[in-house]
Order: sequence, then C-alpha cells, then structure tokens
Amino acid sequence: MYKLVLLALILFTGPAFGEETWRGLLVTEEYRCSSYSSSQYSYSQSLEDAIVEAYGGVYSPYTGDWFDSDRKTDIEHIIARSEAHDSGLCSADSETKRQFASDLLNLTLADPSTNRDTKGAKDAAEWLPDRNRCWFANRVVRVKQKYGLTVDENERNALHNILSYCPSVDLVIFPANAGPLSGIYTGPGQQAIVITQNRAGETINITLHFDVGPNDSIVPTSWTADFNRTVEAPLGYTRYFPSGEPTTIFEEPAP
Repeated sequence: MYKLVLLALILFTGPAFGEETWRGLLVTEEYRCSSYSSSQYSYSQSLEDAIVEAYGGVYSPYTGDWFDSDRKTDIEHIIARSEAHDSGLCSADSETKRQFASDLLNLTLADPSTNRDTKGAKDAAEWLPDRNRCWFANRVVRVKQKYGLTVDENERNALHNILSYCPSVDLVIFPANAGPLSGIYTGPGQQAIVITQNRAGETINITLHFDVGPNDSIVPTSWTADFNRTVEAPLGYTRYFPSGEPTTIFEEPAP
C-alpha cells in the first residue's frame, strides 16, 4: 500500500490531477497573484541593436515593413510583460522577471502604433499580426514553454488553429532579399532613385533623370550610379516597393 501511494505522488507531481495541458502548458485562466509594475521587468534599449543585427536591418515581422531608422520602431515583447505576469511570472523572483524582459526569444521590433496601441498587452486570442502569424504563434508557445507560463482556453484555441495549418514557422521577410532601404523613390525635379540593397547593407544607387512625354510617358534622359552604402532614405521622396515573394531570414524550430 505504501508503494502505491508513493507511486501516485510521483506520477502526479506537477499539474494537479485532472488539470488540462496543451503542448506542455497548463490551460487555466490568467491570475494576478501579485501587483504588476513594468519596473519589475526592466530591460536595456541596447537589445534593439541585437534584434536589428539578427534581421539584417530595422524590420518588423508583424507588418513586413522595413524602416530606415530604429528611431521609428519600438522594442516589442511578443508576450507582453503584463500578460506574462498574469500567466505565472507574478510568483517568480526578480532575476527571472528581468531575464524574461530581456530574452531575445521574446523580442522583436514594431512601429509605435502597433506596439503601444493596436497590440499592447493583448494575447494571441485578442490580436494577431498581419504577417508571420505562424512564426508569431510558434514564438508564443516556445516562450511560454521556456518560462512555464500558462495559456487560457481562448488563447490555446487561437494558437492551435494557427499552428495546425502552418507549413512552416520560419520568420520571413517581404519582399524577397530586400535590404532595409531597397525600393524605388520618386521625388521633385523629375528624378527617381532606385536603391538595391542586400541585408548586409551593400548598396547600388541609380539616379534617373527623366522628361514627361506624350500620354504622361516617362522618357529617361540621363542616369548615374553610386555604390556607397546608403544609411538614410532620400528626403522629400516617396518610396515604392517592387512586389516579390517572401524569403526566409532564419529557420525556427517547432515547439
């Protein structure tokens, strides 16, 4: 009898008997076991440099947009700090909270409107990105597994519905092979600039001067090429992106 009791204790160590799990995550409602303050989850802005280096430029996976400066983006926590707090980290020690806030597995870039207003502290049941949804859902699961966080039923259902049809969970960039400043720029004085840049920043700039012909046709008159690295978009110009198929930045392991 003693051995049977001991065996039962061993088997049911962890989630309580009868509790539901999904991909190793406990499915339960969020619970704030202690007060939340963002200061508990502090992180360094220098992490932005590591994200930019990983992406090959200032890129937001949520929208597929490149930015010409990291002044135009925020560091974005894929799982918001307050949501993680309510999903199990409220009882964690200070070091674990700071580690979570600085973990590159849970960090990306987003424009301020998306980070602060549209997504905010919403979970996957309440908000999903326009692009890279499979990558996003996979990252949510991986981070929650790493820190032993919980999922509520709605979030579990949303993540399951996404991951069940994903052919890949890799992070991709749009359009193909584009560096952060690649594009066609049109500006004043009947001039256009074509910037071709790879993710390492190697650049070819072609400046085209043109006249407007019959039926508003474009008649090139002269062009010049510049192979110096471009670090800022030309001021006063409108940018257009050629269409292209997405290409993988780096491969992601499945959860």
